[in-house]
Amino acid sequence: MPYSWPKWGVTFADLAIYFGDGDVTRLRGAARSAYRRHTVGVVFQAFNLIPSLSARANVMVPLRLWGVPRPDAHRRAAALLEQVGLDQRAHHRPEQMSGGEQQRVAIARALVQDPPLVLADEPTAHLDYIQVEGILQLLRTLAARDGWLEWQPTTIASPSWPTG
Repeated sequence: MPYSWPKWGVTFADLAIYFGDGDVTRLRGAARSAYRRHTVGVVFQAFNLIPSLSARANVMVPLRLWGVPRPDAHRRAAALLEQVGLDQRAHHRPEQMSGGEQQRVAIARALVQDPPLVLADEPTAHLDYIQVEGILQLLRTLAARDGWLEWQPTTIASPSWPTG
């Protein structure tokens, strides 16, 4: 049974999300997984870093899962860690980093595959104002480099989102 909001006359069955060539809500199984793997970078609010891995290794994980050779993954991760100001912390594990540093590792991991879509849950919440400016500038630079029509942070919120 689809969720509904009678107040607005909307059900999940009525919703479609178009990105790129089609409606991503119609993807199932392996096609959905492949789409997420190749198209979407995610910055989680809780970071979701692997505790036993260094910052560099956490950023390398998506590339290694893609089959990128270790030296190439290492170079790409090092470059992104430098872009987010963590090149000197590359060998530190999450427990050895501040919340802001962990957040920047998570951002680097989300960007490591150059995804055309980045979904971020409060990506600057743990950063000070100087770091926020640096991360926003990085995102603007990537948007300009990749020829995105525009880069616009969007907030989607619903106080009554269905839970069950």
